[in-house]
Amino acid sequence: MAAASLVVMSLISPTTPTWIIVAVLFASGLSRSLQFTALNTLSFADVPKAQMSGASALSSTLFQLTMGIGVALGAIALRLTEWMHGHDAQTVVPAADFSIAFLTVGAVGLLGVADLFSLHRDAGAHVSEHGRKG
Repeated sequence: MAAASLVVMSLISPTTPTWIIVAVLFASGLSRSLQFTALNTLSFADVPKAQMSGASALSSTLFQLTMGIGVALGAIALRLTEWMHGHDAQTVVPAADFSIAFLTVGAVGLLGVADLFSLHRDAGAHVSEHGRKG
């Protein structure tokens, strides 16, 4: 949902009504928050307590690194699109250039979904208590 919301943002133009922009941004923030919470919970579900400190430090570092890579990827996509359209660094960037950058970052985000399909069916069952009889 988070990656799809980035793809939807590529469709926003200067003529898009404000209420649609607000709804898309709200849905994007909501889906990213849900994604971060779910992935952070899942990443620590099977870590033994003795290794939790190291796992937390590694997770925080990787989280910051991947967020930085995402921003860099978006900036590179925007700059390449400007170059392909013949715009220089001093030109005001048209909305179409931003659309391609959003599509690029969204596509990379969708690639990450493929990794989630490789998870074992019971991944995270310990924290969700799914399948436990009460």
